[in-house]
Amino acid sequence: MPSALRESFIRALKRPLAFSGRSSRREFWTFAPLGAGLPLFAAFAGMQFELSFWFVLGIAALASVPLFAVGWRRVQDTGTYGSDAIEPWKFFFLAVVLGYLTRAIFLWADAQISAGADGPVGFGVVIAAALAGIPMAIGTITATFAFLFTFPQAAALTLLPSDTGTNKYGPNPQEAPK
Repeated sequence: MPSALRESFIRALKRPLAFSGRSSRREFWTFAPLGAGLPLFAAFAGMQFELSFWFVLGIAALASVPLFAVGWRRVQDTGTYGSDAIEPWKFFFLAVVLGYLTRAIFLWADAQISAGADGPVGFGVVIAAALAGIPMAIGTITATFAFLFTFPQAAALTLLPSDTGTNKYGPNPQEAPK
């Protein structure tokens, strides 16, 4: 790894929880593959150990924080609010949670009917599953589309050039003394 890339990567690793300041494009894009791999690895490892859904989701969310921080700083480097970098991920986590709850509702209804809930009780189970599951399924689809529409915009913000000089988030990382 060339020394400039190594320095950018090390700079990103030194500030994993810092949401203030600015990060250069090089710093962001040298850290992004590792930053994206951390939550994926955490989620897959949690599933291999058969941990609960909520625990795996929490681990993946915590492992995402360094990527969110460097993305936040990168977007601030362009003069835009840093929260624009993580806006799509709110929709992603909402879609995952609603999808899990929707699946749980329909699995519960299937288990009740398979266990012999028929007649008025079976009809009540079907109605309860429809009243709870269908709106959650619609919410899951809506959150998924919101993620798919906002993610390209957030990714494009990381490709913009840096503001020259000092902006309201601090000095330019390319021009600032190290």
